[in-house]
Amino acid sequence: MNLIKFELVTSDEFVANSAIVLDAARLVECVVTGATCVTTFEAGSANSILTATFDGTDAAEKLLNAKKMYDFLRP
Repeated sequence: MNLIKFELVTSDEFVANSAIVLDAARLVECVVTGATCVTTFEAGSANSILTATFDGTDAAEKLLNAKKMYDFLRP
């Protein structure tokens, strides 16, 4: 088991005492669309979906930041 911990962030602020922990070995799919990286993890009989939207100065930088997350999750 290889766990990945994501701190919960809303409106550019970390949410105290909140995190999402997922098993990287259960990664099923990772898709980048614009500023968004949608990652699906198998979780027993259901799927867990993590959606991350990235900031940037323009659309190209937002896409680049989302792609960096993709590259981190899918080396």
